[in-house]
Amino acid sequence: MPGCDFTRRDLLSWSAVAAAAPFVATAFDGVASAATGGDDISPANLELVTLTEDRAVITWYTGYTCSDDGLGRMVPAPADGEVRWGTHPGRLTRVATGLSSHTPYHYVELTGLEPGRTYYYQATSHGKPVPPTAFTLIKGNAVGTSDYGLDGTGPYSFTTPQPPPGRYLFSIALCNDLHMGETQAGLVGGQPQYIGIQQEPGLPPYPEVMLESLVQDVTALGADYLLAAGDISAEAVPLDLSQAHKLLGRFGAYRDDYFVTRGNHDGRTWAIRTRTAAPGSGRATTASRTGSSPPSWTAPTSPGP
Repeated sequence: MPGCDFTRRDLLSWSAVAAAAPFVATAFDGVASAATGGDDISPANLELVTLTEDRAVITWYTGYTCSDDGLGRMVPAPADGEVRWGTHPGRLTRVATGLSSHTPYHYVELTGLEPGRTYYYQATSHGKPVPPTAFTLIKGNAVGTSDYGLDGTGPYSFTTPQPPPGRYLFSIALCNDLHMGETQAGLVGGQPQYIGIQQEPGLPPYPEVMLESLVQDVTALGADYLLAAGDISAEAVPLDLSQAHKLLGRFGAYRDDYFVTRGNHDGRTWAIRTRTAAPGSGRATTASRTGSSPPSWTAPTSPGP
């Protein structure tokens, strides 16, 4: 039914807006209730997005049931959310909640897990079990490492991996596609029906919000090194690269603590366009200069020769 689906890509995109605005749940209340008239709330798109030997990250989304935001997705609906979990499907005695108890974008971490052990969990919002994200193009399981619970409404199951053999040396946090300077996400070339999303006026750009949060999380987790693997910027604009350098620098020193590689966005031919007045004409002309290499970390104060 139209308006009853919401994908993980949507969740990750909209999370930037939510992270930048602590009051976003209140804002959604007014907009959504006006649009839906107080319709029922449904959870959707449960996913086990991260699994290590000692922790798991679970996400999902809540929206007004079968509403449509104009793009075939449910209108965001703030709701409660929790994950009950344990080592036996009939004894889910532990409870974990997210950072907010009233949000459409639910993110819950299970910590203190043991390597090589099987766990069971059930996520709920608005008194309803959260259904898994459905794979439409390929076969797969979005909620666990086994098919347990997929024939019903859960609970679902995963088994934590064993750590690699040998002596622990160091940890590396990997990130990519920071897209500094981007102002609209979710665009698809040649597909005008995909209008993407934008940050609310007056709030910080969403790439900066996400990068700041990334550095905070990586630091809190105790990673020794951070690798930003490509697409640091959206268009290789010097100012955007300089801002990325500044925010990544909160983790540590460049090439000592954090490292970067180029992506296709960073290696694009970039252009500086300037407007000059033709002598005696009173008319402005436009000149372009291009380069095949992306600018350095520090944004130049003038275009240069």
